[in-house]
Amino acid sequence: MIKLNVGSGPTPAPGWIHIETNQDHIRALFNAGISAAEIERVDFTSHLPWDDDSVDLLVSHHALQMVPYVKLRSTLAEWYRIVKPGGRIRISVPNTLAAFNAWLSADAGWFPIVDEAETSLDGKLCAYLTWYSEARTVFTFGWLQEL
Repeated sequence: MIKLNVGSGPTPAPGWIHIETNQDHIRALFNAGISAAEIERVDFTSHLPWDDDSVDLLVSHHALQMVPYVKLRSTLAEWYRIVKPGGRIRISVPNTLAAFNAWLSADAGWFPIVDEAETSLDGKLCAYLTWYSEARTVFTFGWLQEL
């Protein structure tokens, strides 16, 4: 079974292939015991080195929002190309609508932004939506389904 963790970040997932280019994340994966064979240093927005219909499961947690808007459709098409019929793609992205609802209801505790980074509710909303300037695209559930 081939399981890909796309844009895995520094969190190890034993038994998965981690697709990552960030050197700090790769070092953290190695330090956590992930072997070189479990890390692919490829740009996940380009052609991926797997055959058509060859991957059983592709997971991307909070990486798709880092993709430039103009590359979203081609990136997702590439992910679908490599996943087997009946295979699974699981994508999570920051929840834009829930963030606005938390902001509207003044629920600063909803945001995963520490007070050391931003103390105000407005600051927490902005830091969350841009993820400290790393996010390039925001999503709603409906638009992600549409894509």
